[in-house]
Amino acid sequence: MRTVFFGSDLFSYPSLKAIHGLIKNPSDLIVATRLLKPSGRGQNTVIEPPVVSYAKQNGLKWLQIETLRDFENLQSDFDPQLAVAVSYGKLIPALFINNLEFGGLNVHPSLLPQYRGAAPLQRAIMDLQPRTGVSVQTLHPTKFDHGRLLWQKQVDLSRSVTLFELRDQLAELGAMGLSQVISEQLLVGDFELPSTAAPSVAPLIDRREFRVNFKNSAAKVDATGRALGKLWFEQEMTVTKKRKTKTVNVRVNLEEFVPLDLADNSPPGTISMQGTGETAALALRVADGYIGARCVTVAGFGRGTALDYFTNKDKRGLSSSANL
Repeated sequence: MRTVFFGSDLFSYPSLKAIHGLIKNPSDLIVATRLLKPSGRGQNTVIEPPVVSYAKQNGLKWLQIETLRDFENLQSDFDPQLAVAVSYGKLIPALFINNLEFGGLNVHPSLLPQYRGAAPLQRAIMDLQPRTGVSVQTLHPTKFDHGRLLWQKQVDLSRSVTLFELRDQLAELGAMGLSQVISEQLLVGDFELPSTAAPSVAPLIDRREFRVNFKNSAAKVDATGRALGKLWFEQEMTVTKKRKTKTVNVRVNLEEFVPLDLADNSPPGTISMQGTGETAALALRVADGYIGARCVTVAGFGRGTALDYFTNKDKRGLSSSANL
């Protein structure tokens, strides 16, 4: 079966491996990504997506597909029978899908129709869901995440799971489901798995969500940190330059979150240290408790630990609490 795999990142990777394992003739599989764009300082670095590395290592043809003309050329040159899209990040045109003998498939990391959209992994963690999952659906010609549900697997969500841990777990399960759907020909006909979850959306993460919200519970802030990888708050810093002293607000970035079981009556914004040495954590008071972070970086200084932060706190002129 001539297949085009549309993908990009580490969530895509296991599904590409699964598809590759099902196709006997390598020339019947093309790997497609979005147009690769320069990034980083100076915009002179192009980062190769994991699926591109896999394609090169395994002698598979790889194309950059971005425009409608690109899709038209792919259709006329390759005459694909099936499209599989996993973290491609772009709606596959209806004209392309409708010309495929077997249509298209998609692996989505949620219990569809729950968390339709761009950030289902993050939203499930941030919303403190007890469980989430991964779904295999058909590609809808005009909407994201509105295809026929063909396969679904549920997993429990621990209160310590991080975004990358959940991504990797669901990527492997999704690849397994994709193989099952193709092997059992669930795509053919009108088969549809009944859905049990209520429909909801998972919008893109807004940059403002990275800021610590001191009105939220410790569980909510900790979950947000685990979902986004890092958070930040502002703190006053006293700076002396040319014999003039002034107070400025600096950003303090938090990473590597750890659970803290502390109880006191300190006001939100209170900062203290818990533990010793390299395992020390910065404890930050929020609405009903504390969150902890082992990696603490003050803007303008190098990446550091909680111990570095407290060792240099007075020397840098940092205040004793966070700005609310």
